[in-house]
Amino acid sequence: MPKLRLIQAPPFCDRVVHHALVRVIGEAFGKKIIADTYACIKGRGTHAASRRLRDFMQGERAKRRGHPFFVLKADISKYFPNINHDILMRTIRRTVYDTRTLWLIERIIKSNGFTDKGVPIGALTSQLFANVYLDAFDHFMKETMRIRSYIRYMDDFVILHHDKEALQGIQRSIEQYMGDHLLLRLNPKTSIFPDKNGIDFSGYRHWTSHTRPRKRTTKRMRRQTANLKRKYAAGLIGVEDITPRMASFAGYMKHCDGHITAQTIFDDAIFMRRTA
Repeated sequence: MPKLRLIQAPPFCDRVVHHALVRVIGEAFGKKIIADTYACIKGRGTHAASRRLRDFMQGERAKRRGHPFFVLKADISKYFPNINHDILMRTIRRTVYDTRTLWLIERIIKSNGFTDKGVPIGALTSQLFANVYLDAFDHFMKETMRIRSYIRYMDDFVILHHDKEALQGIQRSIEQYMGDHLLLRLNPKTSIFPDKNGIDFSGYRHWTSHTRPRKRTTKRMRRQTANLKRKYAAGLIGVEDITPRMASFAGYMKHCDGHITAQTIFDDAIFMRRTA
């Protein structure tokens, strides 16, 4: 089951301010963020993250001369609601020095109906702040822990290693760092498993040799297609209502090895309007 999240999009006038602020400060933060962090960064969306993970997987397999390796797949428990305001502002002040800009940032953070923690999902500034909040953790992983095969997409991250026990030790170090420095906890579903199981990350399921669509994504599309067919046959919608959804699904599928699955769904999507 996908996570249930409370989305709190700001009103239009506030969104204009949020976008303007991100345009002003986003580049400064972007220069500090590591290359293997993705989401809400220009040129680093789901498809770029998927390609990078595949590179890591193939590199790990080549380094192991074809032998299997292990995966630590983790995410942070209730991440957005648990972002601590004081820690976030201390992090931001290391990059932003203008007092008026800092006043605006703090007002945005503090005036979202939360107390001392939490930023709303749905605001562009929240996406930037969520990435910035974990920037120190990224550097801890790459520079202190010296982990090359580490990749993060917002609050989901993956580590590859040839030694399962070493990954267990890394997980303990992560849990301690998260608790001590960021007041966060890993999701109890965090797990370590062999690479042959595949890795569910950034919208796809990854193996060293291929990438598949998520099963829940294709199941949802089959349900939507059936619903569209019923509505079209009843004359409730037209082709103009169907085309954008099918095009979006085609765009998703072209980035993975799911041609047969896509073809079966498109073959089923033959919309015949019911005759009177």
